[in-house]
Amino acid sequence: MAKTKNSPCTIRKRLEQQVAILRRELASARVDQNDISRKYAARVRQQAGSGSFSDESLKLKKRIKILERENHEQNQYISYLEEQIKLMPAQYESRMVDLKKSAKLAERELNKVYHGMRSIKEQIKQVDKLKDSVAILKARLERRDFIIAHYEAQNSKKTVIVEDLQGHQKSESRHKKCHTTTPTPKPTSEPTDVTAESETEPQGSLLVEKYKKLDNIRAPLKHKLKSVDFCSLAAALRMKGKQSGSI
Repeated sequence: MAKTKNSPCTIRKRLEQQVAILRRELASARVDQNDISRKYAARVRQQAGSGSFSDESLKLKKRIKILERENHEQNQYISYLEEQIKLMPAQYESRMVDLKKSAKLAERELNKVYHGMRSIKEQIKQVDKLKDSVAILKARLERRDFIIAHYEAQNSKKTVIVEDLQGHQKSESRHKKCHTTTPTPKPTSEPTDVTAESETEPQGSLLVEKYKKLDNIRAPLKHKLKSVDFCSLAAALRMKGKQSGSI
């Protein structure tokens, strides 16, 4: 794995390099300080016999004090850096422990989120299944209602036709009773049986066959009724009776 700029290894190396540079600078400063101290000591010995100190010796003395202060500050800074280098592994370890704790907490939260997402997906699938089943049930109900309405309409039409046929047969039977003078066959027994059958049998798919039977019965009945003219028959019988009376 590539090392980043802020990794502890790079920071430690950078600090160690900085300490090495400071140590070199401190060593050179000490060399300068020693040279100045020797010059100052030689100057002091030369001027000791005369009993007076020149300006150059005073300047050397000030320079020595400045170098001593700078060297002391550099020594303190170097000791601080060395202490930081020593403390860095412990600080890094504590920081890594904190990071691991926060990473574990984040992982737990992510697991909770993933679990919630999975449960939501399952609920969505269940809702979709329920929607599909509801749509199928609605389609079946609509089809059932359509079929029921269709059969009800057919049954209502067939019942109206049957009622009309029964009324027509009753009116024809009354008309025959009023105008019959000669015995004529009554072809009303078969339709009455059919009507009784239609009243007793259940409605449904058999109603179509009943309607066909009623149509088959009604057609020859009309043909028979049209072939016999009751009025002309009655007039002919009256004329025949008059002729026989006159004879």
